[in-house]
Amino acid sequence: MSEKKDSIYSAIATVALSVLALPVTLLLSIPKVGKIIRAIQQLDDGTIPCRFCGTQNPAAVMSRCSTCGAVEPGSRLRCSFCKTVYQVVSCSGCGATLRVF
Repeated sequence: MSEKKDSIYSAIATVALSVLALPVTLLLSIPKVGKIIRAIQQLDDGTIPCRFCGTQNPAAVMSRCSTCGAVEPGSRLRCSFCKTVYQVVSCSGCGATLRVF
């Protein structure tokens, strides 16, 4: 009986701590949500700004997929042939590697 009681108390404690941690988790996630929203707005504008030199890099250009080697005009973030998704691009101004998300 005491094992069952201990597991019930453990479950109640876990739920209580989760409920208490929820506001803290939400507060800590606000800056991350803001960064994601800004990144999505920039991609909607069709540019990826370089944080080093300020160059506005176009998201849609003629590019070669490093996975399958296909060359196509379009998004620098996804290959339409092999479906590879890229998280980084090179800045056309200074050559720096830029994280998209």
